[in-house]
Amino acid sequence: MSSHLKSGLTGLLLISFFLSPSCRKHKDGWPVEINCANGIQVVKNPAEPYYGELVFELEEDLAIGNRNSGNVMFSGIAVIRVDDRGNLFVLDTRNHRIHKFNGNGNHLRTFGRKGQGPGEFEYPNRLYLDGDGNIIVSEMRKIQMFNPEGDFMKLRWVPFHIMDFVPAAEGNLIVYGLIRTDKGENFVIQSLDWDGETIRKIADFYGFSFVRKGDTVFRYSHSYSPFLHFSHMEKAGFVYGYSLEYKLFVSDRSGKTDLIIEKDERSETITAAEKHRIIDDTLKKAARSGSNTTKDDLEKAANFPPHKPFFSRLTTDDQQRIYVWKLKSILDVNTDEEGVECDIFGPDGCFLYTAKFLSPPFLIHDGYLYDKKLIEDTNEEVLVRYRIRNWLKIKSDVPNHAIVPR
Repeated sequence: MSSHLKSGLTGLLLISFFLSPSCRKHKDGWPVEINCANGIQVVKNPAEPYYGELVFELEEDLAIGNRNSGNVMFSGIAVIRVDDRGNLFVLDTRNHRIHKFNGNGNHLRTFGRKGQGPGEFEYPNRLYLDGDGNIIVSEMRKIQMFNPEGDFMKLRWVPFHIMDFVPAAEGNLIVYGLIRTDKGENFVIQSLDWDGETIRKIADFYGFSFVRKGDTVFRYSHSYSPFLHFSHMEKAGFVYGYSLEYKLFVSDRSGKTDLIIEKDERSETITAAEKHRIIDDTLKKAARSGSNTTKDDLEKAANFPPHKPFFSRLTTDDQQRIYVWKLKSILDVNTDEEGVECDIFGPDGCFLYTAKFLSPPFLIHDGYLYDKKLIEDTNEEVLVRYRIRNWLKIKSDVPNHAIVPR
């Protein structure tokens, strides 16, 4: 591997040499509390996982995008999806297009181009496949559908900014985004039909406050701003959680919540040094861009929460396991080398493992892990697929005899 390649998986490959490949197992009597309230199962987990630390044993299996091989070149891989036949769909944001490859990495077709019309993109950010294999792509307030061959089918506008979505029941959509209020912007999750009409409001959380300076109105977000995180689940529907609470909501494709997952987690106060770093770094960026934003402006707009967020991202795999990516301190100078920790929960909500990655991968699916590498000299991206050698040994639940009420 070239020393000029950066990869979120490089650290993973090295970790397996330093950590025991076996998982630590708790004795019977794991203190988890499982209750049912209003038809919703609530699982309250202890601070420690049942199986201990998990190490993904990885072997590079496929690389797409190498200039020397003549493959398609990427410039902004945003999403990777895999269909039932093993075909890969890659959303290339900065090139305003989607590529389709077979499971061997052979290029099948490319569709989309820069523009504002049907079948065109400016800033596409999410891609999913529905039950019929159709490709659905979102950007800003627009959602478009293509057939499996990449032919444009239809376009719909959404009344708020889209951050993520999932295909829902009866051909509808569950859309997550930001909606403007009198005081700022809130995170919302809504069920919409293909005409953009709201069928059901599912969730609404505080987002960002507006700050006025003369005739200018602006909002300011930073590493410790509260955030609503959202991820699709291939069979169940979707999962979401507000970062100031360690509480995850698992919902079906109609938007009905079936499971709530909680975990004992101690909150951490945002230190004065961390606040200073955030304000100082933002002032430097503002100065470079020619902005007249002042320290007083930023301190007023920062609106620091009472404690640090518990997590920074949610993802899932095709076994319905949920990965909760932990937030690291902005003062941690060794962040890149040490990687990012995550908690892994099973489909039943039980806390299974902790794991560590250099960065969150794009996709974990059917025994493979997908990520990208960056060739620093040319700023080119390479899509990389890794086979997870110990995939079949990874657990998805906790034995019933090990669970006791608190």
